[in-house]
Amino acid sequence: MSLVRTVLLAAGVLLAGTLLLVWTILEPRGNILDDLPGYVAGALLSLAGVAALVGAVVQAVRRRRQPAPEPALVLDDSGFSAWGGLRVRWADVISWEVYRHHGLYELTAEERDPDEPDDTHEEVDELLVLVTVRHPDAILRRLDPEAREAYLDVEMNDEHGRRVEPRSPIRFGIDDLDAPADEVIAELERFSRMPPTSRPARPGPGQSDTGVR
Repeated sequence: MSLVRTVLLAAGVLLAGTLLLVWTILEPRGNILDDLPGYVAGALLSLAGVAALVGAVVQAVRRRRQPAPEPALVLDDSGFSAWGGLRVRWADVISWEVYRHHGLYELTAEERDPDEPDDTHEEVDELLVLVTVRHPDAILRRLDPEAREAYLDVEMNDEHGRRVEPRSPIRFGIDDLDAPADEVIAELERFSRMPPTSRPARPGPGQSDTGVR
């Protein structure tokens, strides 16, 4: 439920409880026992409304204090930024290529779904940009250990499950960006002032296109 709807609902509950209390006070039945249910119901509704309003305010404050999500990819005249705080200057880029990573991987016992015991492999089909830089170790050394380990873990398989050697640990995906893959590639060419050394093969039967879904 959106924050505005929560506030409106809480205000409605609070108003209903307040009106019930006022009506019970102004129109007493003469017997406190007869009026007790009205007092109890009005008080409970009022408390629920107040609690909901306080919760909505706390939620709004938390949202305001939360940092904006990190962009998946930022291109500018001096370089690019990617996941995990990666920052690469165009001056350090030797070349870059668009690589279709279509790989088959065997799942470990922990990774397998107990409900699907025969599902022992996972197929990956993604579009990556691999960037060759002059000093990859120096660039990755600036990252926190978790992000650095993720970039260094670049073991890849082909569609038959055979190992392939990636050309660079500096990489980022372009399938799930807000712009189509072709537009991202064109912007990379424009900002880097160099064409890619290779482009992905066209998708075969049963494979998805390069556009962002």
